[in-house]
Amino acid sequence: MKFKVPIILLSVAILAGLIFGAVTWLNMPEAEIVKPGSGVGQESYISAEGVPQDTSGKSNEVEEPETIEGENLALHKPVSADSYTQVYYDMNAVDGNVDTYWEGASNAYPNTLIVDLEEVVSIKAVRIKLNPRPVWTTRVQTFSISGSLDGEEYTTIVDSTDYTFDPMRSNTVTIYFDPVNVRYVKLEFTANSGAPGGQIGELEIY
Repeated sequence: MKFKVPIILLSVAILAGLIFGAVTWLNMPEAEIVKPGSGVGQESYISAEGVPQDTSGKSNEVEEPETIEGENLALHKPVSADSYTQVYYDMNAVDGNVDTYWEGASNAYPNTLIVDLEEVVSIKAVRIKLNPRPVWTTRVQTFSISGSLDGEEYTTIVDSTDYTFDPMRSNTVTIYFDPVNVRYVKLEFTANSGAPGGQIGELEIY
């Protein structure tokens, strides 16, 4: 009998400790996983103290390209290229879907792509888009732009230049120039730091 009281007291103490621990655990703030696109980083989480923790070292904010007045004259127009790689056909460059793309033959520069606007029009800008997902790392492509009235004789509109495509800038490059009347627009690629051939996710002409 003399051992019953200490045993009961010990049992009560253990039970009280378990209850206290459970209550404390249930009231602790939990870490919250934040998916990409939430504005706190590509791979981030919020700590138990509610402080955003960026594990990628990169901001998730993407700079959108400015709007160009007028319609995209190249959309769904006839297009031809001197070559392509695997299933990355020339028509992918004007299908309205930046997830598909044209890529010229590997290590066979220059790679050329020509769009037929089907009538003579005045153009003032060319915009080239690549897939904006981060897996498409920053790359530099070198190309020129020329135009033609008959598809035979071409005149240079923009000399061969290096252009940087950066996912943080929507992987988009816009080239403005003085208005010129053309029916055919040709792009000639001579280098690409991210692939062995020229690449266009979507070609827009205004």
